[in-house]
Amino acid sequence: MSAADRPLNRLKTRDGKIPFGVRLKAWWEGYEVSVRHRDRDAEDAAAAAAGQGKLSDLPWDEDRIALVQDVWGAGCSAPGDEAYLCELVKPFALTEHMSVVDVGAGLGEAVRAIAKNFHCRCRGFEPDPKLIEAATLLSQAAHMAGRAKVLPFEDSGFPPAANSVDCVLSKEFLYLVEDKRSLLTSLAEGLKQPGQLLFTDYVLASENGPRDKVDAWAKVDPEPIHLWTVTHYEALFAELGLEHRISEDISDTIKARAVKGWEQFISGQKRGGGGDHMAPLMVREIEIWTRRTAALQSGQLRAYRFFALKRNQGQKLSIG
Repeated sequence: MSAADRPLNRLKTRDGKIPFGVRLKAWWEGYEVSVRHRDRDAEDAAAAAAGQGKLSDLPWDEDRIALVQDVWGAGCSAPGDEAYLCELVKPFALTEHMSVVDVGAGLGEAVRAIAKNFHCRCRGFEPDPKLIEAATLLSQAAHMAGRAKVLPFEDSGFPPAANSVDCVLSKEFLYLVEDKRSLLTSLAEGLKQPGQLLFTDYVLASENGPRDKVDAWAKVDPEPIHLWTVTHYEALFAELGLEHRISEDISDTIKARAVKGWEQFISGQKRGGGGDHMAPLMVREIEIWTRRTAALQSGQLRAYRFFALKRNQGQKLSIG
């Protein structure tokens, strides 16, 4: 039985001193470790009132960046190695003469995989400055600083100029974007004719269906989530004049990769160390992923791959 299949029970302690090994394994075995005297919601509210932000937020600092690479692989900020990323972009039929933009590039894993394997021009754009800094160092270490750049959203090249890029890619990022219409409209305008849009994202299975598992995940995720349904995305493709080709449920793939990554990490096959100060971070990261996979397992949350083409000259892209 995987972690996503197990009920989230509660393991409590009076003094709050839960050994690291217990905490780490408890989360993966499906137990919610909590401290009886601590009220995280109350502390978060107090911190926000003091202008400190949520205490439960997970900044992308050096420790978290190191941890996610231990779990997902060197240079990776999420599930999906180089082989998977190359398979993901296969519909693009990339050549060295094409240009690709990766939106929400994280540590730049897709940018480097594309530049290395297809020898085309690829730029990533990422909103978090710490991830950009780390991605830049990783590209430099791979001797790909000029071919695999990750730039801030504030860069003059984002969103791409009208009719300037062949392909736009995004991997599990749009669920964090509140104004998806504006972003996808800008990206569609940036595509050449012909041009291609491919992205993976978390979506709601139903607009009005149960979502208690989704809400449980949203409560612990460090960033606000803004979920659309598959129908919502497909309707926007039509409004933008894009030729919709693929809506594929990849939930099983995402779940399998998440489970494999964490199980290998916990078993010690990937763990790179870091000391006891990493314990709360590790438990917190596992908390996010156990609740996310539980939401996927419940069917309330799905992961989808979308692929659409921009074909016709002069087709209006305004959403009115």
